[in-house]
Amino acid sequence: MNQVFDFSRFRLLVGRHWVENRQRYLLSLGATAGLLLLWFIFLFLMQRRMEAIPVAVQVGTYYFVLFFTGCLYASTIFSSLGSKGKGINYLSVPASHLEKLLVAILYVVVLFFICYTIVFYIIDIITLQIFNPIAKSNFVPMHENDTFQWVSLGNVFCSEHFFGKEVHPWFMYYILLAFLAVQSMFMAGSVFFSKFSFIKTFILLLAVGLAYWLSIFITATSILPRGDFSDDGLMAYRAVTSSGGVLIPIPAWMIYTGKYLLHYGFPPLLWLATYFRLKEKEI
Repeated sequence: MNQVFDFSRFRLLVGRHWVENRQRYLLSLGATAGLLLLWFIFLFLMQRRMEAIPVAVQVGTYYFVLFFTGCLYASTIFSSLGSKGKGINYLSVPASHLEKLLVAILYVVVLFFICYTIVFYIIDIITLQIFNPIAKSNFVPMHENDTFQWVSLGNVFCSEHFFGKEVHPWFMYYILLAFLAVQSMFMAGSVFFSKFSFIKTFILLLAVGLAYWLSIFITATSILPRGDFSDDGLMAYRAVTSSGGVLIPIPAWMIYTGKYLLHYGFPPLLWLATYFRLKEKEI
């Protein structure tokens, strides 16, 4: 039998995790559905029952709750390591560290995303079916040609509006990639921090973000010549000199390397860090 990965052993570990946590997971999904329902009802009442939930608000709500619940869940996936009794039991399970990590990724990344999306759309569809007729009955035209506009179901994966602002349809794809990176950081935090992993990881994330923007500010003010980036974004830097402006192009390989690292590199790197930390973990 392979000591690194065995599918039969992995399948049993997936089933074991579900048996041990299914009640908590089902209750969490029910609580999420209830909170979404209450939030949509609150918004509908705030609009004086004259309009169902706008598409932009639907999409914004989806991603806000996705980030919060997804990161909160990821920070608890290895919570048993914070308790001596549960930790010893978890580490003594006859499965490799790779299989345990893959089970965590399966539940945190794949199944959570699918289940949350299904729950969100169930609540969204139900509320739209109820709110649209009520809003139509309360509609008062301000002008002779005014007609009631039914609010459609928002597409959270390809929307041109995000929190009321027009965005490129690909923007949602980048939001999902950012969510995956942040969620992976919280999953790693659940291994690196035995207690209060969510709070500690959040503080660490804020510190890293602050250090990043400070480094950008210091670089822009102390190292680079006076100027700013051109209208092409980060592709070129316009330096201001006494004789005028000088356009300094940034090498394309640097742009694309940074782009693909930001988009696709962080989750695998964080999973790798989680794996090695899990191998070293002792209770």
